[in-house]
Amino acid sequence: MLRVQQLKTYFYTDSTVIKAVDGVSFDLAKGASLAIVGESGCGKSVCSLSILRLVPTPGKIVGGKIIFDGVDLLELSEKQMRQLRGKRIAMIFQDPMTSLNPYLRVSTQVAEVFSTHKQLNRNAARAAAIEILEKVGIPAARADDYPHQFSGGMRQRVMIAAAIACHPELIIADEPTTALDVTVQAQILDLLSELRANSSLILITHDLGIVATATDFVAVMYAGRIVEYRPTADLFSNPLHPYTEGLLKSIPDPNRTTKLFQIGGQPPSLSNLPPGCAFAPRCPYAEPRCSQTPPPLRQLDSSYYYVCWLNR
Repeated sequence: MLRVQQLKTYFYTDSTVIKAVDGVSFDLAKGASLAIVGESGCGKSVCSLSILRLVPTPGKIVGGKIIFDGVDLLELSEKQMRQLRGKRIAMIFQDPMTSLNPYLRVSTQVAEVFSTHKQLNRNAARAAAIEILEKVGIPAARADDYPHQFSGGMRQRVMIAAAIACHPELIIADEPTTALDVTVQAQILDLLSELRANSSLILITHDLGIVATATDFVAVMYAGRIVEYRPTADLFSNPLHPYTEGLLKSIPDPNRTTKLFQIGGQPPSLSNLPPGCAFAPRCPYAEPRCSQTPPPLRQLDSSYYYVCWLNR
């Protein structure tokens, strides 16, 4: 369904170029789910925004292909992209409070999806909006409330309702459980799991516990690049890239009595990446060549790979 090939998205300032996404490649089959994980600032959200061509200024997609159902999205006009966004590809944004319009009732905002993509009249669009809101757990009696009248979890449900209104083939969820308590997190994840019956899913998250139970494949990003891309079960049982290994060791374990593990150091500046491996300054296995020469891509089969000098 989706094939991303050597995608590059850069941000241009007066003094430098920030390589937020720098040669990202992955495939996603119909009905499958993919997690994109990594530390803050590694390029996860910019990658997802690039798929929908919603990169904010001064960002620009400078290379690669985004092939959705056989069509390269980078070759479509803006009008064609507007017809596709929300209908065939939908996104659940990271912060619903800033994504929802505070001046409009939630039913009005969800109804806009139906009036835009299904050409329903005002009354029919409102009825459809109330129906889809009820489906995600928002009672009809609250459909005309404003975003500030809802809790964080309820606002996230409104965002999900708008995303699934047209039964899209691909849903991109950018950290949909951030800042929610664990009970609400579980409810949102159950709802996303139900959606997978009809849609493919890209889940962007910091929470590896969610990844383990909710996705089929994982792409680990570091400094704008994917350093490991594998099936979820394989990656968790045998991580191949040192960065992936460090992330998994950082997961809190209630049975652990020793100090919580953390990866030392800080991610590099995306405007001044080192000539070799970007992870080398923090890597416990680093060799002299790691700092000087870009690591090779080690293909595990036709689809899965990791990028490292360490041959495992």
